[in-house]
Amino acid sequence: MVHINVELLPSQVSKTNKAGSTRKSSAIKVVGTAKKSKRKLHVASPSAAKATSKASATGASCTSSGKASQSSTLKAVSHPMLPVLSEGRLFLGQKLFVVMGDISLINSEAIVHPTNATYSTSGQVGQVLSRAGGLLYQTALGSLKAEGDLPTCGVSMSDMYNIEAAKIIHCNSPSWSKSNGIADLQKSVENCFKIADKEHIKSIALPSIGSGNAGWPKQLAAETILRAIERYFQTIMASSIKNVYFVLYDQDSVDIYTSELKKLLEHSYD
Repeated sequence: MVHINVELLPSQVSKTNKAGSTRKSSAIKVVGTAKKSKRKLHVASPSAAKATSKASATGASCTSSGKASQSSTLKAVSHPMLPVLSEGRLFLGQKLFVVMGDISLINSEAIVHPTNATYSTSGQVGQVLSRAGGLLYQTALGSLKAEGDLPTCGVSMSDMYNIEAAKIIHCNSPSWSKSNGIADLQKSVENCFKIADKEHIKSIALPSIGSGNAGWPKQLAAETILRAIERYFQTIMASSIKNVYFVLYDQDSVDIYTSELKKLLEHSYD
């Protein structure tokens, strides 16, 4: 029997502790894993630029069973830097946070970017990251595009610049479909966490994958994503990921994720 706890917090900034395969074999790729320079964190200016680092000359690709390229040195986080509206803890200690605001301001080691096969940045998260990352990020993204299309449920990773997140996980999230949509969304989430674990990432931030241009009902997307994350941690018990941030833009999504998180953590599973 799994024992889990839930804790709902007021709408204020909260301090946190430091801490598949798809239909194609190229579903998980790591690109631009050069070691980043150390930089100072200015809490009053979360968008302060990082010290510029050189991108990796050659990207490395891996399947879900393959070996990723050498990991970057990633900074452990201590503050989400956005209001935490609810919080829960899974049975192995991983913390899940519901956060509202601009995802580029989150103090997380990695951010998930829902996109399509050609790495479109037309979505809400894509536009925010493009503005924040500037030319260096666009160059890193261009390297991924040059490698070819990203399969449905596939993920790849690039370096990020000018914000606290060191890495961006690009995910070709599925459009809503009653036939295989839930399985594909679960696989997308699983692949995002797999590639994060390959790079020994301790914190990951994601929006409500699928509930934007992909047309997913918000509540179904939230339920599917949360259960996929729970199952992942039950399967990969040695995961490096300790903090998961659901970064949302509207009150309706916040209410849905808060409710679904509470329901998830109120039950024990055999």
